[in-house]
Parts: sequence; C-alpha cells; structure tokens
Amino acid sequence: MDGHPFPISLHQDYIQNPPSRSCEIVGDAGKILVDLRALTVNVFNRMGNQVEATSYEGFQRNQMFLDELKLFWDGIQGKPTPLVSLRDSMQSLRMALAAKESLVSGKIVEIER
Repeated sequence: MDGHPFPISLHQDYIQNPPSRSCEIVGDAGKILVDLRALTVNVFNRMGNQVEATSYEGFQRNQMFLDELKLFWDGIQGKPTPLVSLRDSMQSLRMALAAKESLVSGKIVEIER
C-alpha cells in the first residue's frame, strides 16, 4: 500500500433472509470474495476474471475453537510457543482498534508498524 491510507467500509446484517455471511475486499488489482457460509474464497483480477478459487469444504468451525483452547492450555503449561507471536498479535489489535476509531470518527487513523 506504499503507506497510503485506504478506506474501509463495514456492514453487518444478521437478520437478512436468506442468510449471507461474506466479505469483499476491493483493491487496485482486483477483488477477493470470502463466503463464510459456503466456505469459499474467490479472487478476481481487475478485469473481473476469476483467477483463483479455494474451497474449505468440510472445515469444522467448532474444531477451530477447541484447537485455540488447547493452544492456550499448552501455553499455560509451558509447552511450545503459539502460532502467532505477541508482536503480530499486538499489531492485529492495533489495526482493529484503528478501524473502530476510524468508523466512529469518520477520519483516517494512522497506526504504527
């Protein structure tokens, strides 16, 4: 991104029918569509042609939470380090808080790298 800010728009709707859970990321080179119900990720180039399709059919969502609890428990017991470093976790939190502040203020929020 060359250090340039970019706008983020967030819309969450948990009552529409039929249900839809998706995320669209639009950039200069194309867009990425994530469908959380169909468990698919589709990448399109700037001409609108699909260039990549990934399916996570069979993904067990509950297992993700069980795995997280196991990693937490292992960490408490001093077993191997987590998959994500503390530094990366802190940066992720900074990004989420900046996005929230930007939504509330309507202004660009810079974050440290």
